[in-house]
Amino acid sequence: MNILHLLAGVALTGALFTSCTKDDSLTEIIPTPEPTTATTNEVIEALKTVPIVSGVEVKYNEDHTDSVYFIAFTQPIDHFHPELGSFEQLAALRFKGWDKNVVINTHGYEMEQTPEMILKTDLAAHLDANQLNIEHRYFGQSQPEPYDEMKFTYFNAEQESYDLHAIVTALKSTLFKTGKWASTGTSKDGITTALYAYYSDQEGWKDIDVFVPFCAPFMVGTTDSYGNYSCSNYLTSDYLDQVCGTGYAAGSTEAIARERLNQMPYYVCTTPELRRACIAKMAATDPDTYSKVAQQYNNKDLASTGDLEKDLTALFLWEYYNMLFSKFSYVQFIKWSYMVPDPAKVAAKLDAEEMDEFAEFLLMDRDSLLARITAAEAESRTTRATTDETLWQLLTDLRIEKSTPYEVQSFTELGFADNTYNQVNNSYLTPAEVTNVVRFLGRQTKFEGIYKQDGGALMKAFREWCYTERSQPIIFVYGKNDPWTGAAPDAAAIEQNDMLEMVVDPKATHQDFFLHSAQYELSSRQAIIAALDKFLK
Repeated sequence: MNILHLLAGVALTGALFTSCTKDDSLTEIIPTPEPTTATTNEVIEALKTVPIVSGVEVKYNEDHTDSVYFIAFTQPIDHFHPELGSFEQLAALRFKGWDKNVVINTHGYEMEQTPEMILKTDLAAHLDANQLNIEHRYFGQSQPEPYDEMKFTYFNAEQESYDLHAIVTALKSTLFKTGKWASTGTSKDGITTALYAYYSDQEGWKDIDVFVPFCAPFMVGTTDSYGNYSCSNYLTSDYLDQVCGTGYAAGSTEAIARERLNQMPYYVCTTPELRRACIAKMAATDPDTYSKVAQQYNNKDLASTGDLEKDLTALFLWEYYNMLFSKFSYVQFIKWSYMVPDPAKVAAKLDAEEMDEFAEFLLMDRDSLLARITAAEAESRTTRATTDETLWQLLTDLRIEKSTPYEVQSFTELGFADNTYNQVNNSYLTPAEVTNVVRFLGRQTKFEGIYKQDGGALMKAFREWCYTERSQPIIFVYGKNDPWTGAAPDAAAIEQNDMLEMVVDPKATHQDFFLHSAQYELSSRQAIIAALDKFLK
């Protein structure tokens, strides 16, 4: 698929939307107490009457101005073999009223355990809805099997979709009978929502009125000419190279920064002094991985190039692309483009301090980048500190942190975003050499022979299903500069299927704050709300 065609198609679709919404301020995303028609005790007692609810506890924030109901649902370990027993799945409810809409926030990871961290989603705010966050099986307290055994026997999207179906069915049939139901999530949480829609169609469920996954990638993996499958997927890497940071006016800060980023691998590879400064910085930043690559060389492993400095350069480039992916995913390019150093000037001058700063920026992760931006803007933020500090905290609290269960699931059925290193192709080091040196760091090598893969079947089936499904309304939302957008569903599927809508915002990152002008353009917010109106009214 031509990803540029995807963006063009989405822009055209978005232009057809005409409804509008208020431009809310960022502070509105902070959880605040909501008036309800039921007392706390009444809500607890009502929830306890739901057949599969095994426990309810209300938790308050420190000053008792906000509360969340934490609920334990009894679920089968295996929905196809209930005789195997059950486990407790944790959920958290922000209660608005029994007659209100309900937004299911489908976690792909462990769920937060305090009211302060059960953030009210923009979707729930817009729909004036109850919000129910549901922890994914095999994360946090929701363990079908002992976590330490690392079996993950019943860990797949189908079982999780049955978990969601059981909870929604129980609540719709007893307490929340009148409002509309929506399901949403961001990143892997969004994959969970989208696959819930997929299995709802397969099983004929009518649980949800609209699904709204944000930033969800659907990665099939790759199969080589010998028929060997790998969970490694390169759509996101190609998108990072070809789309992220592009489209800005020639001569602009952003356009200059994107060109400099393109040049980084060349100057690192072809300037020995700069290359060694980068390796030294990497050794200090990630000594464990540095040592593993050095040991791989010492062992004369076939993955090594046979040259230690080349191997370590390959590792540095692996780190660089991972951090670049993270920068584009979670921080708006306009916020950090001015920081991108000029590799040509650094390589020409060969100043030790400048080379160290150069390497530091290339290895800077999301949190370090946000800290630098915060410090740089401190003086201009004095009159709006509360709002901006909330933004930085929310960005770092996104539900995207890796964990072992996620790594396993990305290996077995969800795919893994890997790098192509196409911009490394020069006389010193090739993309293939970089790939070989860092292969042991990938999911395929880590889990091969331990867990069983589906060969990309689920993700392939989902992407094909998007062309034909006619029962589950889905609104896909992405950010133009977010590399994960490279693994969005095909533009052709969106264009020909009236049950699907897609919005790609030009400045949004890997998040779902679509009501806020600092995060989404007005036209995108209008498009999302128009799509919601289409499916809910």
